[in-house]
Amino acid sequence: MIYLLTILSILLQGTHELSMPNPGLPKLTARICMKNGPTKPKGIKGIGSEKIVYIKNSGSRSQNIGNGTYVANNGGRPLEYDSLRSNSANFVKAMKHRSQDSNSGDIGREERAVLYSLLSLHTPSMPASLFASTVYSLGMFSQNTKTRMNLKEETKLLQGGVHLIAPQLSSYDSVSLIVGMARMQAQWSDVCKDESFSYRIGHFLPTMDDRAVGDTVWAVGSMGARWSELPKSFQYNILLALEREGSKLNSFALSSALWSMAKMGAKWSYFSKELQDNFIRRCMELGPLMSPQQSSKILWALGTMGSSSENYPENLLEFHVINVGKIKRSQVGSAVSASQ
Repeated sequence: MIYLLTILSILLQGTHELSMPNPGLPKLTARICMKNGPTKPKGIKGIGSEKIVYIKNSGSRSQNIGNGTYVANNGGRPLEYDSLRSNSANFVKAMKHRSQDSNSGDIGREERAVLYSLLSLHTPSMPASLFASTVYSLGMFSQNTKTRMNLKEETKLLQGGVHLIAPQLSSYDSVSLIVGMARMQAQWSDVCKDESFSYRIGHFLPTMDDRAVGDTVWAVGSMGARWSELPKSFQYNILLALEREGSKLNSFALSSALWSMAKMGAKWSYFSKELQDNFIRRCMELGPLMSPQQSSKILWALGTMGSSSENYPENLLEFHVINVGKIKRSQVGSAVSASQ
């Protein structure tokens, strides 16, 4: 009995509980196993040779996160260099949580510097899937109303590496990357200085589902691509994908795809008769579900691409014109401008 108590006492001296309170979020507890005997923990940044065995979220199972690395599983925790520098996968995961949490606060100057440092450290050696996820999360940062910020420097840092990982991108990763770049306001000419990325995503386009097709076409136009300057194979695959999935596009994807094609300089005559009919039919079917902003995109795109009102029912125009008139003053900025 004395022998067992002695062993238990030794074991207890080698562990320590570290609580990390986070206001408004579940309490996180990390159990630290000391390699060099009991020492006073100095917080996550001061762990040193201590080994984090798991992080426990109150009321949930433990999460094994390896040696010397802390990943916040609560999206609101600011990114910390010391805790995320040793593992790129954990950095990407933490950044994803940070970008998706609607309650996360603004990114201050200090955290912005940390973010750039971690990107500089990890992205050169990231596999394609993690690189794409990184770009997508940064796009979320740009879109989040609370963390909205200009990512010009981060964009410059990342866009130069796109052609290096392009051959390894999956279909899903390709869409994540191009949507993220578009949200970061990257330019097509900067991202696609050679044709490696456009070739890769063009290769997947004919097999994408309707949502991925809509997102991809929107992103290409948003990044300032010109239809006449796109590789012929990429043009062909865009049209092929739209023919395959055009009749399935929802109101957002349909209005965004038509707006993007018009913005790129494509003409209505480039579409096959079948695709033209599908677009008009879909505009009729989805009309009642469309927002005034979406209707404004539809009208502008049809006019800009040179479609003739003789090709579609009169009540199509009538409905969308009336719908645009319902736009709230506070939402005018999200509609197509009158000058267009």
